[in-house]
Amino acid sequence: MDVYRFHPRIDSSVLGCILTGFAKGGTTLLKDVVVQTTDMIGRFEGGLLMAESPGEGIPEPFATNLQEAWQTGPGFFERYRECATFEEGYRLLRGSSEKLPNHDAPLVDKAPQYLVHLADVMRRAPGTPLVVVVRDPVHVAVSWVDLDNTLDGTVSWIASAAESLLDAIDREHLPSPLYVVNFADLLDDIDATMAPLHAWLGRPHRRMRANVRCGLPYVQAGRWRLPRAIETDRHDIERRCPPDRLAEIRSLVREGVPGAERLATIRSGPVGRSAAAMGRAA
Repeated sequence: MDVYRFHPRIDSSVLGCILTGFAKGGTTLLKDVVVQTTDMIGRFEGGLLMAESPGEGIPEPFATNLQEAWQTGPGFFERYRECATFEEGYRLLRGSSEKLPNHDAPLVDKAPQYLVHLADVMRRAPGTPLVVVVRDPVHVAVSWVDLDNTLDGTVSWIASAAESLLDAIDREHLPSPLYVVNFADLLDDIDATMAPLHAWLGRPHRRMRANVRCGLPYVQAGRWRLPRAIETDRHDIERRCPPDRLAEIRSLVREGVPGAERLATIRSGPVGRSAAAMGRAA
Protein backbone atom coordinates (compact mmCIF):
# COMPACT_ATOMS: atom_id res chain seq x y z
CA MET A 1 0.00 0.00 0.00
CA ASP A 2 2.89 2.36 0.73
CA VAL A 3 4.49 1.94 -2.70
CA TYR A 4 1.98 4.28 -4.36
CA ARG A 5 1.07 7.82 -3.45
CA PHE A 6 -1.93 8.72 -1.40
CA HIS A 7 -4.48 10.99 -3.02
CA PRO A 8 -5.89 14.10 -1.31
CA ARG A 9 -8.77 13.56 1.08
CA ILE A 10 -12.24 13.94 -0.39
CA ASP A 11 -14.51 16.30 1.52
CA SER A 12 -17.17 14.33 3.40
CA SER A 13 -19.84 16.68 2.06
CA VAL A 14 -19.04 15.29 -1.40
CA LEU A 15 -18.35 11.59 -0.72
CA GLY A 16 -20.13 10.41 2.42
CA CYS A 17 -18.98 6.80 2.35
CA ILE A 18 -17.74 3.98 0.16
CA LEU A 19 -19.69 0.72 0.25
CA THR A 20 -18.45 -2.67 -0.90
CA GLY A 21 -18.68 -6.39 -0.17
CA PHE A 22 -18.99 -9.71 -1.94
CA ALA A 23 -20.88 -9.62 -5.21
CA LYS A 24 -24.26 -11.26 -4.43
CA GLY A 25 -23.51 -10.47 -0.81
CA GLY A 26 -25.97 -7.71 0.03
CA THR A 27 -24.24 -4.54 -1.17
CA THR A 28 -27.25 -3.31 -3.14
CA LEU A 29 -29.58 -3.91 -0.22
CA LEU A 30 -27.32 -2.04 2.21
CA LYS A 31 -26.83 0.83 -0.24
CA ASP A 32 -30.61 1.14 -0.59
CA VAL A 33 -31.04 1.12 3.19
CA VAL A 34 -28.27 3.72 3.70
CA VAL A 35 -29.89 6.01 1.12
CA GLN A 36 -33.31 5.50 2.71
CA THR A 37 -32.11 6.27 6.24
CA THR A 38 -29.56 9.08 5.81
CA ASP A 39 -29.19 12.30 3.89
CA MET A 40 -26.71 10.59 1.54
CA ILE A 41 -27.61 9.76 -2.04
CA GLY A 42 -26.49 7.18 -4.56
CA ARG A 43 -27.48 5.10 -7.52
CA PHE A 44 -26.13 1.79 -8.80
CA GLU A 45 -22.38 1.23 -9.07
CA GLY A 46 -19.98 4.13 -9.36
CA GLY A 47 -16.57 2.49 -9.66
CA LEU A 48 -14.62 5.76 -9.94
CA LEU A 49 -11.92 4.45 -7.58
CA MET A 50 -11.13 1.45 -9.77
CA ALA A 51 -8.68 3.66 -11.72
CA GLU A 52 -5.59 5.34 -10.28
CA SER A 53 -6.80 8.81 -11.22
CA PRO A 54 -9.67 10.54 -13.04
CA GLY A 55 -7.32 11.07 -15.97
CA GLU A 56 -7.41 7.32 -16.60
CA GLY A 57 -11.19 7.45 -16.95
CA ILE A 58 -13.68 4.99 -15.49
CA PRO A 59 -13.05 1.39 -16.58
CA GLU A 60 -15.72 -0.93 -17.91
CA PRO A 61 -18.19 -2.24 -16.95
CA PHE A 62 -18.44 0.62 -14.46
CA ALA A 63 -18.61 3.34 -17.10
CA THR A 64 -21.58 1.69 -18.80
CA ASN A 65 -23.29 0.90 -15.48
CA LEU A 66 -22.77 4.47 -14.30
CA GLN A 67 -24.11 5.97 -17.51
CA GLU A 68 -27.25 3.84 -17.33
CA ALA A 69 -27.92 4.29 -13.60
CA TRP A 70 -26.81 7.89 -13.03
CA GLN A 71 -27.68 9.25 -16.50
CA THR A 72 -24.85 11.75 -16.63
CA GLY A 73 -25.58 13.04 -20.12
CA PRO A 74 -23.28 13.54 -23.14
CA GLY A 75 -19.71 14.66 -22.62
CA PHE A 76 -19.50 13.51 -19.00
CA PHE A 77 -16.62 11.07 -19.45
CA GLU A 78 -14.52 13.58 -21.40
CA ARG A 79 -15.04 16.19 -18.66
CA TYR A 80 -14.38 13.61 -15.96
CA ARG A 81 -10.94 12.77 -17.40
CA GLU A 82 -10.05 16.45 -17.09
CA CYS A 83 -10.63 16.44 -13.31
CA ALA A 84 -7.45 16.89 -11.27
CA THR A 85 -8.70 14.98 -8.21
CA PHE A 86 -11.30 12.41 -7.29
CA GLU A 87 -13.16 15.05 -5.32
CA GLU A 88 -13.58 17.06 -8.52
CA GLY A 89 -14.75 13.88 -10.24
CA TYR A 90 -17.38 13.14 -7.60
CA ARG A 91 -18.58 16.75 -7.69
CA LEU A 92 -18.92 16.45 -11.46
CA LEU A 93 -20.82 13.16 -11.15
CA ARG A 94 -23.18 14.62 -8.56
CA GLY A 95 -23.86 17.70 -10.62
CA SER A 96 -24.22 15.84 -13.93
CA SER A 97 -26.59 13.06 -12.90
CA GLU A 98 -30.19 13.43 -14.01
CA LYS A 99 -31.34 10.81 -11.48
CA LEU A 100 -30.29 12.38 -8.17
CA PRO A 101 -32.96 14.16 -6.11
CA ASN A 102 -30.39 16.42 -4.43
CA HIS A 103 -27.23 17.66 -6.10
CA ASP A 104 -25.73 18.94 -2.82
CA ALA A 105 -25.99 15.81 -0.66
CA PRO A 106 -23.02 13.49 0.06
CA LEU A 107 -22.66 10.54 -2.30
CA VAL A 108 -22.51 6.83 -1.55
CA ASP A 109 -20.18 5.07 -4.00
CA LYS A 110 -21.06 1.37 -4.07
CA ALA A 111 -19.08 -1.25 -6.00
CA PRO A 112 -18.50 -4.89 -4.95
CA GLN A 113 -15.26 -4.96 -6.95
CA TYR A 114 -13.74 -2.47 -4.49
CA LEU A 115 -13.49 -5.38 -2.06
CA VAL A 116 -10.66 -7.01 -4.01
CA HIS A 117 -8.82 -3.68 -4.15
CA LEU A 118 -9.37 -2.31 -0.63
CA ALA A 119 -5.79 -1.12 -0.19
CA ASP A 120 -5.92 0.90 -3.42
CA VAL A 121 -9.40 2.22 -2.65
CA MET A 122 -8.22 3.51 0.72
CA ARG A 123 -5.20 5.17 -0.91
CA ARG A 124 -7.40 6.90 -3.45
CA ALA A 125 -9.94 8.10 -0.88
CA PRO A 126 -8.00 8.25 2.41
CA GLY A 127 -10.14 9.05 5.41
CA THR A 128 -13.44 8.33 3.69
CA PRO A 129 -15.57 5.91 5.76
CA LEU A 130 -15.56 2.49 4.13
CA VAL A 131 -18.43 0.08 4.85
CA VAL A 132 -18.03 -3.61 3.93
CA VAL A 133 -20.90 -6.10 3.83
CA VAL A 134 -19.76 -9.60 4.75
CA ARG A 135 -21.74 -12.74 4.06
CA ASP A 136 -21.08 -16.45 4.54
CA PRO A 137 -18.80 -17.25 1.57
CA VAL A 138 -20.62 -20.57 1.08
CA HIS A 139 -23.89 -18.71 0.51
CA VAL A 140 -22.12 -16.27 -1.82
CA ALA A 141 -20.79 -19.20 -3.84
CA VAL A 142 -24.24 -20.79 -4.09
CA SER A 143 -25.66 -17.52 -5.42
CA TRP A 144 -22.85 -17.18 -7.96
CA VAL A 145 -23.21 -20.75 -9.19
CA ASP A 146 -26.95 -20.18 -9.56
CA LEU A 147 -26.04 -17.53 -12.15
CA ASP A 148 -24.13 -20.12 -14.21
CA ASN A 149 -20.68 -19.05 -13.02
CA THR A 150 -18.11 -21.83 -12.77
CA LEU A 151 -17.44 -23.08 -9.26
CA ASP A 152 -13.65 -22.80 -9.65
CA GLY A 153 -13.90 -19.21 -10.88
CA THR A 154 -16.33 -18.37 -8.10
CA VAL A 155 -14.08 -19.75 -5.36
CA SER A 156 -11.07 -17.95 -6.86
CA TRP A 157 -12.85 -14.55 -6.81
CA ILE A 158 -14.17 -15.07 -3.30
CA ALA A 159 -10.67 -16.04 -2.13
CA SER A 160 -9.17 -12.84 -3.57
CA ALA A 161 -11.87 -10.72 -1.97
CA ALA A 162 -11.55 -12.49 1.37
CA GLU A 163 -7.78 -12.08 1.40
CA SER A 164 -8.11 -8.36 0.69
CA LEU A 165 -10.68 -7.87 3.44
CA LEU A 166 -8.90 -9.93 6.09
CA ASP A 167 -5.65 -8.13 5.33
CA ALA A 168 -7.40 -4.83 6.05
CA ILE A 169 -9.13 -6.15 9.18
CA ASP A 170 -5.83 -7.42 10.61
CA ARG A 171 -3.85 -4.24 9.95
CA GLU A 172 -2.96 -2.19 13.00
CA HIS A 173 -3.38 1.09 11.14
CA LEU A 174 -5.64 1.87 8.22
CA PRO A 175 -5.74 5.05 6.09
CA SER A 176 -9.55 4.91 6.11
CA PRO A 177 -11.99 4.03 8.88
CA LEU A 178 -13.55 0.62 8.25
CA TYR A 179 -16.90 -0.77 9.38
CA VAL A 180 -18.18 -4.29 8.75
CA VAL A 181 -21.89 -5.17 8.41
CA ASN A 182 -22.75 -8.85 8.65
CA PHE A 183 -25.42 -9.61 6.06
CA ALA A 184 -27.22 -11.94 8.47
CA ASP A 185 -27.51 -9.12 11.02
CA LEU A 186 -29.00 -6.84 8.40
CA LEU A 187 -31.65 -9.40 7.50
CA ASP A 188 -32.48 -10.21 11.10
CA ASP A 189 -33.03 -6.62 12.24
CA ILE A 190 -32.42 -3.70 9.89
CA ASP A 191 -32.96 -0.96 12.49
CA ALA A 192 -30.77 -2.58 15.16
CA THR A 193 -27.99 -3.08 12.62
CA MET A 194 -28.23 0.41 11.16
CA ALA A 195 -28.36 2.38 14.44
CA PRO A 196 -24.66 1.85 15.35
CA LEU A 197 -23.63 2.34 11.73
CA HIS A 198 -25.46 5.67 11.64
CA ALA A 199 -23.68 6.69 14.86
CA TRP A 200 -20.31 5.66 13.41
CA LEU A 201 -21.00 7.71 10.30
CA GLY A 202 -21.96 10.67 12.47
CA ARG A 203 -25.51 10.77 11.19
CA PRO A 204 -28.77 10.68 13.15
CA HIS A 205 -30.50 7.34 13.38
CA ARG A 206 -33.49 7.24 11.09
CA ARG A 207 -35.65 4.15 10.92
CA MET A 208 -36.24 2.62 7.51
CA ARG A 209 -39.79 3.17 6.33
CA ALA A 210 -41.81 -0.02 6.11
CA ASN A 211 -42.55 -1.51 2.69
CA VAL A 212 -40.06 0.65 0.80
CA ARG A 213 -39.49 -0.55 -2.72
CA CYS A 214 -35.92 -0.05 -3.95
CA GLY A 215 -36.23 -1.22 -7.53
CA LEU A 216 -36.20 -5.00 -7.05
CA PRO A 217 -38.95 -7.64 -6.78
CA TYR A 218 -39.87 -7.60 -3.09
CA VAL A 219 -41.67 -9.93 -0.67
CA GLN A 220 -43.12 -9.12 2.73
CA ALA A 221 -40.78 -10.03 5.63
CA GLY A 222 -42.27 -8.77 8.85
CA ARG A 223 -42.11 -4.99 8.90
CA TRP A 224 -39.96 -4.76 5.77
CA ARG A 225 -40.16 -5.84 2.17
CA LEU A 226 -36.92 -7.53 1.19
CA PRO A 227 -35.67 -8.48 -2.29
CA ARG A 228 -37.12 -11.85 -3.24
CA ALA A 229 -33.72 -13.38 -4.05
CA ILE A 230 -32.41 -12.31 -0.63
CA GLU A 231 -35.43 -13.75 1.13
CA THR A 232 -34.86 -17.02 -0.73
CA ASP A 233 -31.22 -17.08 0.37
CA ARG A 234 -32.25 -16.33 3.92
CA HIS A 235 -34.70 -19.19 4.33
CA ASP A 236 -34.24 -21.69 1.54
CA ILE A 237 -30.59 -21.83 0.52
CA GLU A 238 -30.19 -25.42 1.71
CA ARG A 239 -33.50 -26.50 0.19
CA ARG A 240 -32.85 -24.99 -3.23
CA CYS A 241 -29.31 -26.37 -3.44
CA PRO A 242 -29.21 -30.20 -3.52
CA PRO A 243 -27.39 -31.60 -0.44
CA ASP A 244 -24.56 -33.19 -2.43
CA ARG A 245 -24.01 -29.99 -4.41
CA LEU A 246 -24.10 -27.86 -1.27
CA ALA A 247 -21.61 -30.18 0.40
CA GLU A 248 -19.31 -29.89 -2.62
CA ILE A 249 -19.51 -26.10 -2.60
CA ARG A 250 -18.96 -25.91 1.15
CA SER A 251 -15.92 -28.18 0.91
CA LEU A 252 -14.35 -26.24 -1.97
CA VAL A 253 -14.99 -22.87 -0.29
CA ARG A 254 -13.49 -23.99 3.00
CA GLU A 255 -10.49 -25.44 1.18
CA GLY A 256 -10.00 -22.57 -1.27
CA VAL A 257 -10.95 -19.53 0.81
CA PRO A 258 -8.72 -19.05 3.85
CA GLY A 259 -10.73 -17.41 6.61
CA ALA A 260 -14.11 -18.40 5.15
CA GLU A 261 -15.53 -19.53 8.48
CA ARG A 262 -14.19 -16.42 10.19
CA LEU A 263 -15.93 -14.19 7.67
CA ALA A 264 -19.21 -16.06 8.06
CA THR A 265 -19.35 -15.27 11.78
CA ILE A 266 -17.69 -11.86 12.00
CA ARG A 267 -19.71 -9.39 14.06
CA SER A 268 -21.03 -6.12 12.70
CA GLY A 269 -19.12 -3.08 13.90
CA PRO A 270 -16.03 -0.88 13.42
CA VAL A 271 -12.72 -2.56 12.74
CA GLY A 272 -9.60 -2.03 14.86
CA ARG A 273 -8.10 1.42 14.89
CA SER A 274 -10.84 2.62 12.56
CA ALA A 275 -13.12 2.70 15.62
CA ALA A 276 -10.89 5.33 17.21
CA ALA A 277 -10.58 7.18 13.90
CA MET A 278 -14.33 7.65 13.82
CA GLY A 279 -14.73 8.29 17.54
CA ARG A 280 -15.68 11.89 16.90
CA ALA A 281 -18.75 10.65 15.00
CA ALA A 282 -20.19 8.51 17.76
